[in-house]
Amino acid sequence: MHLYSDPANNLENVETEFNTYVSLLMGFIIDLSGRAVGDSKMRFSFKSNWTQSLATNQQHTEQDALYEVASMLVNNALWLSKHAAYVAAVVAEPSEKEAKEVHKCLKKAAGQFKFVQENLTNKFIKSPSNQPKNFFDMNDLILSTYINQCKAEAQESKFKIC
Repeated sequence: MHLYSDPANNLENVETEFNTYVSLLMGFIIDLSGRAVGDSKMRFSFKSNWTQSLATNQQHTEQDALYEVASMLVNNALWLSKHAAYVAAVVAEPSEKEAKEVHKCLKKAAGQFKFVQENLTNKFIKSPSNQPKNFFDMNDLILSTYINQCKAEAQESKFKIC
């Protein structure tokens, strides 16, 4: 999504694009035919490429639509945290509305990181190509760090609202 390249983009526009894309991806993951419960037969027909956020020269590829959903959630959460920092930095004293937007973005980001950590990483197919590497974005410790960072910044923004 091209909207992720600029943290100044409108929050509603980014959320709309994100929700639309993830909704489409869910058709590759969930069997909507009603004949079976569980994964769609199309789950593994989708190849996903992900460049690690902490080590930009490491690219990871998985033949799994679920990995693309997890990658998009992490990407969206990273954008939300950058957007929150941008909104907080634009003016010396953020208004109550801006402070609430910062707090909301950070809470959403923490929730998305937590969702990936608790509900998606355990469903990845363990293949030789999907072995954790240093600075691997889907690593439990990295996700925990992102969650704690977002929570700490949200707590700090909460004090500025009061």
